[in-house]
Amino acid sequence: MIPIDNAFEQINQNIKALPTSKRPILECLDLTLAEDQNSPIDLPPFPQSAVDGYAVTHADLTAQPLTVEGEIPAGGMNAAPEHKPKTAVRIFTGGFVPLGADTVIRQEYTALDDGKLSTTEDVAKGADFRQQGEEIQQGALLAKAGSKLTPGLIGSLSNSGIAELMVHQQPRVRVLITGNEVIPPGNKLKPGQVYDANGATCLNFFKTQGIQDLSVQWVKDDADTVKAAMQKALDECDLLVTTGGVSVGDYDYIPSSCDALGAETIFHKVAQKPGMPLLFAIHKTNGADKAILGLPGNPAAVAVNLNLYAQRILDLFAGSQTPGPLWQAALLADDIRADSRRDRWVRMHQQVADNGQISLSRLRHQASHMLTNMNEANALIRVKAGQDLRAGDIVAWCPAS
Repeated sequence: MIPIDNAFEQINQNIKALPTSKRPILECLDLTLAEDQNSPIDLPPFPQSAVDGYAVTHADLTAQPLTVEGEIPAGGMNAAPEHKPKTAVRIFTGGFVPLGADTVIRQEYTALDDGKLSTTEDVAKGADFRQQGEEIQQGALLAKAGSKLTPGLIGSLSNSGIAELMVHQQPRVRVLITGNEVIPPGNKLKPGQVYDANGATCLNFFKTQGIQDLSVQWVKDDADTVKAAMQKALDECDLLVTTGGVSVGDYDYIPSSCDALGAETIFHKVAQKPGMPLLFAIHKTNGADKAILGLPGNPAAVAVNLNLYAQRILDLFAGSQTPGPLWQAALLADDIRADSRRDRWVRMHQQVADNGQISLSRLRHQASHMLTNMNEANALIRVKAGQDLRAGDIVAWCPAS
C-alpha cells in the first residue's frame, strides 16, 4: 500500500502526452492545444467604429456644422479610406474609420440639415473609436499550450483568423464494469442483485471531459471473460478503466488478468479511503503504452477516484504541466474526524458567501457504497491520517463532479 502522493507521482512518471496533429479549428472542441498560439494580426485589425454614426476629427467640431461627405458601411474595401478636414463621414458599426479621423459621433447625438451635421450632445475625443490593436497586437499570446479548447477560446482564436490548430490526440477510453451482482437499470432485480451506478458515472464523467471515443461494457466475474474483455479493450483504447474485481477476493480477476496479459502493475493499493484497492498498470499494445486504472466496485469510490486519478491521467495525455487535481483554499464549516491509518477523501458542498468567502460543508452518507450525496457534492478535501480538522480551519479542496 503506497501513500497518495506516491500514487500521483507514479502516474506522472508513466503517462505521456498523446501524439499531436494539425486539425481544422472548427473540429477542435474539447481538444487541447499542443503549442502556444499567438495572434497573426492586430485586433481590431483596423481603426473601427463601435456604433452607427459619423466619423470626424474632434478638433473640427469647433467649426460646426460639418459637411457630410461619403459613407462607410462595414465590409471589405480596396484601400483604407482617408478623411477630409472639416467634414463628417457617415459610418456604420464595424466600419473602417477613415485615416485622419479620431472620433465617431453616435447618430442619436447629431442633427442633420441639408447635408450639414451638428452635434446635440458633448462628444469626447476618441468616443466610440476602436483603435487598431487595442485588444491585442500582432504576435501577442492568445493561448498557451495545454489550454482546453472551449467554445469561447475557439471563437477567440477564430477572431484572429486562425484556421488550423496543433492539438493533442483525444484519448480513446474503454470502461469495463465487473460484478455478477450488478445489472444495468431497467432490468428486474433478483435476490442478491443491485443496480449498477458505475457505468453511468464513468460514462458521464468522461463525456464531461469531452471524450468521444468511449464505450462501457458489463462483464461477469469469470477469469477468462474478464481477461478477454480487457484484451479487446486494450486493442482499442488509450485508457482502460475497470470497476470492481480489483481487490483480493476469489472473484477479483482484474489484478491477475493484468498479469496474464503482460501488463506492468505500477501500484496496487493506496493508503486512502475510499478506494484503497486502486490499481494502476501499463500495458504495451502494438508498441504503444496503454493505461489501466482499476477502480474498486463501490460507487462512491468510483466517483471520487475518477475525479482524482482519471482526471490526472487525462490531463497528462493532454500535455498538461499542472495535472489535476487542482487545489484551492476554503473555510471549513464542520469538524471532520480523521481515519487513524489512511487518508480520507471527504465529499463536500462548496458555496460562496455574500462577502466572497468560500466555505465547505461536510455531507452526510460518506461511506463508499453511498452515492446519494453526489447531487450536492461539488468538492473533495483530503483529511490526512490521524489529523482531525476543525470548523474554521482553512483547507485545500478540488472540484468534484
